[in-house]
Order: sequence, then C-alpha cells, then structure tokens
Amino acid sequence: MESSIALRASSDNPPCFDVRDASPVDRISNLPEPIICHILSLMPTYSAVATSTLSKSWRYLWTKANAVQFDAWSCSFDDDIYFEDVVNKVLTQLKSKQLDLFHLFWYNDDIDPATTSKWISEAIARNVKVLYINDEFPTDEPIQLPRSLFTCKTLESLSLGGDFLFEVPGTVHLPKLGVLELNYVFYESDKAFHEFISSCPMLYSLSICRRKINDGLIVCAISSCSLRVLELDFHDDDDPLCQQHLKIEAPALERLIMRDEFSVMFSLEGLSSLREAKLDLYDWDCDSDACNLVVKQVQAMNCAKLLTLTGRTLFALTHATTRLSAKFERLTRLYLDCEGYNGCKWSFPNDLLDCSMKLEFLHITKWCYRINGAQDEICWRKPSKVPECLSNSLAQVSFSGFEGLSDELKLIKYILKHGVVLKCVNLDSRDAPDDFKKKISVFPRTSQSCQVKFS
Repeated sequence: MESSIALRASSDNPPCFDVRDASPVDRISNLPEPIICHILSLMPTYSAVATSTLSKSWRYLWTKANAVQFDAWSCSFDDDIYFEDVVNKVLTQLKSKQLDLFHLFWYNDDIDPATTSKWISEAIARNVKVLYINDEFPTDEPIQLPRSLFTCKTLESLSLGGDFLFEVPGTVHLPKLGVLELNYVFYESDKAFHEFISSCPMLYSLSICRRKINDGLIVCAISSCSLRVLELDFHDDDDPLCQQHLKIEAPALERLIMRDEFSVMFSLEGLSSLREAKLDLYDWDCDSDACNLVVKQVQAMNCAKLLTLTGRTLFALTHATTRLSAKFERLTRLYLDCEGYNGCKWSFPNDLLDCSMKLEFLHITKWCYRINGAQDEICWRKPSKVPECLSNSLAQVSFSGFEGLSDELKLIKYILKHGVVLKCVNLDSRDAPDDFKKKISVFPRTSQSCQVKFS
C-alpha cells in the first residue's frame, strides 16, 4: 500500500530548490521531528503515508502523526485496494496514543457495520478529540455505537453521518464535548435523545439533519443551558407533514438556523439570548392551521437582533389566518431571502415591519424561476399606518433581484416617502426595464441625505 500510494504522490510534490544555485535543498528534513509530525498530521493520511518513500529517515514518521484523515472523494485508490483495507493497515501501524482528529468519509464501499464500530472504538482508545465518521453507503442494519463513545473524556467534537443507531447507555459522561453533528442517524427513543443532550455540560453547538420519518424520534426535545448554536434541518421529500413535535429550551442560545417540515407542535422557550435566527418553515398545501403554526414560530424569534425569513416562510405567513403581533424590540436587521416559483406570489410582511420598532437594515433578495414568462410579484399593500421604524431607525434598504414590477416600485416609493432617517437604498436592477430609474428619480424623499444606488 505504501509504495503504490507514495509513487503517485511523490511525482506531484518535487523537492524544494534554492533559486540562487538551482541545487536541491531539503530543508524540511532538518526540522525537529515533532514539527514534521505536526505537519504530517495536517495532511490527509493518504499523502502522509506517501512521504515514507522520500528517504530512510522518513519511512516511519507518518506513524507518529496524531491525526487520521481519509476522504473517499479526494482519495483515488487502485482497483485492487479497498478503503477498508487501507484504514485497517494504517491503524495497525499508527503509533500515536493521542489523536487530535479521526476523520473517515466513504460513499461507495459496503463496509460491515461491525468494522465501523471497531474503528470508532480504536479512535476512542487513542483519546480522540475530534471524531468525524460519515458513511453514505446504505447498510442492511444500523451501525451500533460502542458504549465507550459515551464516556470518552477527551472527546470535544463528534460528527456522525449515516445509518448509525444512536442508542444511549445508562451512563453518559462527556465532560469536554462541545460540538455535536447528527446527520441521518436513527434514534433509540425520545427519552434517550433528550437525556443525552442534557448530559453534555459543555455542549455549545448542535446540528441535526433528519430525512427519515421513521428515524425513531417523535418528540425532538433539546434542553441545554450551555447551547449557543443550533442548526436543524427536518425535511422529508416523501411526506413533508409527518406529525413530529419540537421542543427547545436553551437560555444561552445565540444562533438558530431551522428548516422544519416535520413539526406540527412545538415549544420554544427561554430564547432570551438569541441574536440571530434563520427560519425556513412552510406547508405544501397552504393549510391555514399549519400556516398559523408558522406565525407562532416566527413570533418565538422576537428576541433576535438579526432575522432571516425564506420565501417559503413568507408564503406560509401570507396564507395564515392570524397575523404577527409580538414585538421584535431588539431586531435591527431583517433579511427576506425569497424564492419565486412560476409566478408564486407572497405578501410583503407589513405586520413584521410594524412590530420591528428599531429596525435599521432591510434586505430583500428575490430569485425568480420563471415558466412561460411568469413574473414573481411581492404583493405589497400600503399599510394602514406608517411603521415606527420608518420614522425612527430604518437607515438602509437593499433589494437584490429588483425588476421594476408594479408592487416593487410602490414599495420603494413608500419607503422613500416615509423614511425619515433613511441614508441609502441599493437596488440590484439587472433585470429591470430601462425606464425604471427615471421613475424612481422623481419619487419624493423625506430624507434629503438618502441616496438611491443602482447596480
């Protein structure tokens, strides 16, 4: 294995030359061994092993590296060499008792689940700090996680992707675990998952991606006093409404990114520290009850300073029978990241603007996907009263994908007329007609210092 890998790598990495005399100079070999081993630890293991053919002194240096990194996308093994065999041989020769990183990713090898569990156990036995295992090859049975994983005192970051069974033992002791990523895994039960999250005292970043209705979770309950970053992606292409519950209690949470097509019931509590939120929430059938749920979820973000709503979320807000009423007293930046499909219309959220008394920056991004020439309007309607932010705080408005359509022009005209402290309106107008600039130039402006810029 070493020779077949090394011959290919050595041709791609010729030795350094001193340009003054054009003679080969091997400066790297003169470095202290700990520094060389550290450099090798930063390289993919495939490349680190290849250095064994450089000279006799380099033959076994790679075995002292404190990282194992194999990514099937970037490794090109010969036909008679298999991913499993390579990893096993590397682990057999590796001398390091402390692994800063153990990173394995494969997608086209049918590796026995017991082998994957063995690799994880090997990493834990070497006091691993960062453990990343991603198996995109479907398995006949879930991959069992070794019990030692849940009591690893050195583990700081854990990322699992694939058909793993997240079966939690009675004892969980992960005193240093700060980052957790769970992608497409199976869960033992609601209770076991909740207790595991609650048993990680240093957890500050959690990412969960679900694509399976029958992954074992019905109530996804996340309770943590230390959690600061949370990313949720609950999406199933076959059944977008699969009757799940979501509960979040995280008083220290600062950043929330959520795409949720699962939850029909939710509880979001203790989000007083929230600084940034991005919501992608929608109902395929425009059911009013589901759309009203979206209204409640948006209102739960009322402590955020920065809020991003996708076009599908705005579409759900448009078809809801209830309106936003919570005060967004801390919100200063609002992003409407909108997508239009074949002329699908959504209404500009005047009620959200009215609830955001301290809003300073408004950004609208409109991406249009047209069929038969259909255009995507924003359906702006003049509000019954001027939003408070237009009179007191709104200083900048940006509109990407501005096309000069009727309601877009009405919206810009209204903002220019009532924006007392407005300083700048930026319009990305590459798809707008040629005469729209002339129309906007005659719109009245309350703020004499306001500039309208086109790009």
